[in-house]
Amino acid sequence: MVSKVSLQRYLRGRRDIHKIRKADVVFVSYAKAGRTWVRTMISSLFQQRYGIPESELLEFDNFHRHDKAIPKIFFAATHYVWEASRLPEGQTEFDGRRIIFLKRDPRDVVVSYYFHSRNRINPKKLKKKRLPTNVQDMDLMEFVRDDRCGIRHIIDYMNRWQRVLPRTRDHLVIGYEDMRADAAPALGQIGRFLDHDFSEAEIRKAIDFASFDSLKEKEKGDFFANKRLSPRDPEQPASFKVRRGKVGGFHDYFDRDQIEFLNRTVSEELSPFFGYGGASQEEAGPIGHPEKISQPKS
Repeated sequence: MVSKVSLQRYLRGRRDIHKIRKADVVFVSYAKAGRTWVRTMISSLFQQRYGIPESELLEFDNFHRHDKAIPKIFFAATHYVWEASRLPEGQTEFDGRRIIFLKRDPRDVVVSYYFHSRNRINPKKLKKKRLPTNVQDMDLMEFVRDDRCGIRHIIDYMNRWQRVLPRTRDHLVIGYEDMRADAAPALGQIGRFLDHDFSEAEIRKAIDFASFDSLKEKEKGDFFANKRLSPRDPEQPASFKVRRGKVGGFHDYFDRDQIEFLNRTVSEELSPFFGYGGASQEEAGPIGHPEKISQPKS
């Protein structure tokens, strides 16, 4: 008997696989790695170049429908895809695709994901996302240690992608921390990867358009048509999608022993490929279907 949650996840994964196969480029990252911020900057670049309203954000092929010169870019939630894949073990839907991978320090990601789970995700959707349904009662360190969402879940995700990336047709790895320091070079790289050479003026305007202060005001004013950037509760600042985005901000939430645990876990278990310290490639785990046991069964 297939559970309702498994069926929902499977159907979501099959829809995403359909889009992956039609996309020109697939953009991937773990949740809360800065994907919406980067998506907004990329959207602004194409808005300027092709006269698309600023209130629209990239949603797979909506910009492509406006002008065929704009590639179809799919922002994939890869766990659904892995679970729903019908490919043989060891193969993925991302093999042979063009991929942009956004990496971020998992210590910062897990903090951001904790607040996101508590303040933005509808309690009814926690089960569908396989997140702890008692997240409101969890302290941060409980969340960090939980295998469904914590630091090791994020590390496993990143390590699997480190193994998949060489199998893609072409890929670009972008660091969140590098973009926070100076987004212009990375935006230029992304543009060229998308077969567009954007000017310095276009890039600067996109950065300003998506600055954190600007995005907070846009979110507060319900600026974007697709509601991706809108608070769950306008009266609660913690429910806004744009929160802090601080590099190394995890230090503000843990004591010395907890920080030592996080540092040791990242150093020992995360692939050094990402530049945050860590395990060898051989220890990164198998590619393919990381949550195969969750696939619906007939």
